[in-house]
Amino acid sequence: LLSRASFLVCPDTGVAHLARLVGVRTVAIYGPGSPISTGPGRFWAGSRFKVLWDPDVPCRDQQLLFERQLPWMRQCWRSVTECGDPVCIRRIDVQSVISAIDSMVTSTGR
Repeated sequence: LLSRASFLVCPDTGVAHLARLVGVRTVAIYGPGSPISTGPGRFWAGSRFKVLWDPDVPCRDQQLLFERQLPWMRQCWRSVTECGDPVCIRRIDVQSVISAIDSMVTSTGR
């Protein structure tokens, strides 16, 4: 199913990573997560993948990953019930998603 898609828009989940594996152009929306920890790196350097996130969300302040303190992480592990106002998601508007799709389609063709 993914390999036949023209592009994919999804949250930062396993689906985004599966799309990368089959080469689908992907716009991944990061809310509380961090593309710093799951971003391109060397393995994904050639993938057609665009990240949408706002690194300046003040509540994205948790720096623990696999029991290690990583001050550069910029992540939030709060659940939906713990967060009364998910500003990390609200800051990503529809126009940003549309622009990301347009730039991927324009730069790589249909």
